Amino acid sequence: MNTLDRYILRQFLLNFVILFAVMTLLILMLDFIMQLDEFVGRAKYLEHTGFQAFVTTMLTAADFYGPNI
Repeated sequence: MNTLDRYILRQFLLNFVILFAVMTLLILMLDFIMQLDEFVGRAKYLEHTGFQAFVTTMLTAADFYGPNI
């Protein structure tokens, strides 16, 4: 395998990994936005307000998306 082949293969794999990461994050963010009201509803159910509600919402989202990542 000569130098040009290694360069092309490295560029292809780098672009593939970057594209895969971007597409995965895009899908997760769109799903997060679509389900945001359910995450906020959990904070309202626990009667949290202000910063505590924000933290509860983010922790609930992290618990939900942790296994997906």
